[in-house]
Amino acid sequence: MTPRSKRLNTPQIVAIGVAAAVGAAVGVRFAFNGVCRKVNQVAFMPRTLNAVESKLEQRFAFNGEGIGFDLSGRPAAGELADRQTAGGLRALTGAWRETATTQAVHTQGYDGITLVAYTSRVPQPSAKWAVIAHGIRSNHRDTDCFAAQYAAHGYNTLQVDLRSHGESEGDLVGIGWLDAQDLLQWCHWLVQEYGEDVQVVLHGQSMGAAATCMAASADALPHQVKAAISDCAFSNFHEECESIMRPFGPLSAPVINTVQKAYTAHGGCAFKDASPVEAVKHAQVPMLFIHGEDDDFVPASMVHPLHDACTSRKQLLLVPGAGHCASHVADPRSYFNTVFAFCEQATA
Repeated sequence: MTPRSKRLNTPQIVAIGVAAAVGAAVGVRFAFNGVCRKVNQVAFMPRTLNAVESKLEQRFAFNGEGIGFDLSGRPAAGELADRQTAGGLRALTGAWRETATTQAVHTQGYDGITLVAYTSRVPQPSAKWAVIAHGIRSNHRDTDCFAAQYAAHGYNTLQVDLRSHGESEGDLVGIGWLDAQDLLQWCHWLVQEYGEDVQVVLHGQSMGAAATCMAASADALPHQVKAAISDCAFSNFHEECESIMRPFGPLSAPVINTVQKAYTAHGGCAFKDASPVEAVKHAQVPMLFIHGEDDDFVPASMVHPLHDACTSRKQLLLVPGAGHCASHVADPRSYFNTVFAFCEQATA
């Protein structure tokens, strides 16, 4: 005899409903926390974000994008002999930090905020300048290894703190679009401070690379800017958000839309407007695009549309085995030989 199904009474139905609701809430909370951590990683919002540093990151002083070294220790004997190895790169940067005289300088952003950068002049008089822009959740100190290389090749350097980073003011991360306006301000500042004869190269990593692409394509770019180097730029910020949020499936779109609304409410642009791939269709100077083939933050696939869309003289360097903004560490020789051959041709 088949037992009859026991009917649930109202209190039991309520209890099961509450349990299911609690379970769903817990599941959603865990999912939401995961999304929030990912949003925090992307860091579109004002600077209220806390970075979680691993022991590896602390040892090498890597920011979230793998740029820079902790050079508190003395370089090993003989490392200066070859600055195109990882050890030589580390040693050269350490020596530059010990000997370079840096000076804090200021200019105003298009919206009136105070922007800060650090200049360093090479001993022999030079009209060449490298404007170096870091990536998200970073600052000018994380570009010291690039400043050291440029100085070794006779360039003065201006290392910027992008808005809402380092010592620069601003409550809103620029996602490249606002930062491009600020880079233009710095280029004009260099011309005003050091004269019409300066020759400027822009060099950016990640978000700084996206800003470099857009600044190098602006009508307001001064003619003293001769070349631009883009290292691991995203092609479009909205597409970058979609790429980062893809593991969260159906939660991705509503989260991106919510963050977008909050960002624009604080005075930011539409994510789709932060589009280096559209900007470089109007590139004003020769452009070198660099990307690590193993980049899992900004997919290496994004560099191909950028390179293809660029209408100025252009070059592409893909570095096997390199992660996000780590091509200069994975293969310093290829990276810097390519950079300075490109710059030499552009400034000749």
